[in-house]
Amino acid sequence: MGVPDFHDGSPVTPPGDPSWDEVDRAAAISVAVQAVTLFARPDQPYEQWWSDLAPLMSVQAQMDYQYVDPTNVPVRAVTGEGVLIDDASASVAGVQVPTDVGPYTVLLSRTGEASPWLVERISPPESVG
Repeated sequence: MGVPDFHDGSPVTPPGDPSWDEVDRAAAISVAVQAVTLFARPDQPYEQWWSDLAPLMSVQAQMDYQYVDPTNVPVRAVTGEGVLIDDASASVAGVQVPTDVGPYTVLLSRTGEASPWLVERISPPESVG
C-alpha cells in the first residue's frame, strides 16, 4: 500500500505521523536543553527536582530515573546551545547538550505529530560515566 498523493503529485503524510521540519527539530532541542537544565540541580530537594523533571520524561524514563538522588548528579550547568545529533527518524531524536562536565546526550521520542517530545535517556559524557 503506497502513500497517497495530492492531485499535484505531492506526497501526503498520513494523519498523526510525525513530520520532521525545523519546528520539530527546534522543539526536540528545546526539550533536551530544558531536561538537562532541570537535571543539573543537585542542590534541589528531591521532591522539587523530581516534580520539575518528571513531566518531560516518558513513562519508562520516569520508572528509570525516579530513584536518582540529585545530590549524585555531577552536572551543574548547561553551558551552551543543544545540537541535534540524530534525526534519522521523525519519532526519535538525539540531542547533545553542552554542560560544565562535558556534553550530555539526550534521547527523545514522540508517538505522533501532536505528541510532545519526551526524554527517554539522559546520558553523561563518557569521562563522567
